[in-house]
Amino acid sequence: MDQKSKGTIGYIHLYDMDARGLREFVRDYPSQWRKRGMIIDDRWNHGGSVAPMSLAHLDRKILAVGGTRYSNIDTVPSRAFNGHLVALSTPHRQADLSERCLVARA
Repeated sequence: MDQKSKGTIGYIHLYDMDARGLREFVRDYPSQWRKRGMIIDDRWNHGGSVAPMSLAHLDRKILAVGGTRYSNIDTVPSRAFNGHLVALSTPHRQADLSERCLVARA
């Protein structure tokens, strides 16, 4: 995805909505949050109960932007995503995060 979009679109695959999926989200999100768009791939997700935690990061509202002269610019709250969001889901099941992403950005 990074190559095709020339670095403007982020991609995160969510294996599940339990410990492994949350660890992978925490690992992958920091390198993606400044991009203009993000694809959350929830296809073939193994289920779980941490979708609200992942969604809380994706739905943060930016209150302020700041930085120092020699540091990177950051948002308040930190790492708030402010781009286009697409959630991919398999058609035969209800994907909690996919539905919530659609509602959150509507």
